[in-house]
Amino acid sequence: MRAPNRTLTILTAVAALIGVLCIAVSGNATAREPETLTERVQFAPGTIKDVLGGALGPGESRRYLLNARDGQELRVALLPNNAQTHFNIFVPGGEMLYDGRKGGNYYRGGLYKTGDHVVEVYYLGHEPTSNYEVEIVIE
Repeated sequence: MRAPNRTLTILTAVAALIGVLCIAVSGNATAREPETLTERVQFAPGTIKDVLGGALGPGESRRYLLNARDGQELRVALLPNNAQTHFNIFVPGGEMLYDGRKGGNYYRGGLYKTGDHVVEVYYLGHEPTSNYEVEIVIE
């Protein structure tokens, strides 16, 4: 009777281990993929501001679309319950106007394009959720 091939035995064991790991990893189907939601901001008649809020999971973001004109002033104030929550502002065409990670949780400045501007609030932390409010003013 011939002795078992040691290389074949090791390869079989490694293949079995890889199979178990694949099943373990794919079995985690309940993990949520980060998502980006988009919401159009409609100011109530006669008002120039809106306060919006929500909760974000790790890696998630919410994009607020605002129709604004060249020459208007935009103010954005973010009040998060987690320091890993930030916002960016993009002008029509996608160019970044403001990077909240560098500039902080408040922006005030003039707009130089007409069309849909985007305020994107995003969460980079690892806690299950980050709650926030964002005040947007256009004058």
